[in-house]
Amino acid sequence: MHPIGEMGMEIVARHLQEQAESKAPSHEGDLFGRSAFNRYYYAAYLEVRFGLSGWRPEWKGDMAHAKIPEILRGQVLRTLKTGLRAAERNSDNEVASLCSGGITAARELAQLMDNGRSARVTADYNPEIKVEFRPDTNFRLNTVGVHEARSWPVKARTWVNIISQAWRQVDE
Repeated sequence: MHPIGEMGMEIVARHLQEQAESKAPSHEGDLFGRSAFNRYYYAAYLEVRFGLSGWRPEWKGDMAHAKIPEILRGQVLRTLKTGLRAAERNSDNEVASLCSGGITAARELAQLMDNGRSARVTADYNPEIKVEFRPDTNFRLNTVGVHEARSWPVKARTWVNIISQAWRQVDE
């Protein structure tokens, strides 16, 4: 079980998103919108941090946000690629398929965390960049729509699960 309860941070983010939409295009709408992006990012971050903590003991606890994509592109990819090569040598198609999926998921997850962190930094530290409210409900911060941000935790959870399935087969 996830330490803050499954989707806990997402509930807060959705509420902030709804508040932003109801107060658009005011200053309050901008503040709620920024906070929605922030919470969607943190929901994804917590999913990934929770996953990493189960893969290696040294990855437990607090971790610098920039470190997560580095770990995914570094140690996680190396381990999965090594596992893929071993599975292919042994003609273990099931493990090879899991590793291949895990490799793709690790790359996608690293990119999501980079993009999400960038949006979160804009939301938190660049108040001069305003939330752009549109006729539809997909308000934007820079180039990121809130609908995309809302998908981050779900994608993170999915990709963490895919990586975990492969990881259990190959990590020693």
